[in-house]
Amino acid sequence: MLALLLTLATSVLPSPSSDVKPGAIPSATPQQVRSAIERGASFLDTEAVKWREKSKCTTCHHGALTAMAL
Repeated sequence: MLALLLTLATSVLPSPSSDVKPGAIPSATPQQVRSAIERGASFLDTEAVKWREKSKCTTCHHGALTAMAL
């Protein structure tokens, strides 16, 4: 879930050269939001499988948080 939030945050923030004032909340287009969510969900999907294969367990808390995020 943290990875998804970080992906969302970094994908919709303006570049350093933009004219956004410090402390202002930048707006994102619906396309930017959708793209960020799709990238985050893809990451979670891939990493959840890797976690299960690596840890050889049912990943009770890891799996549940992944499912909630997706």
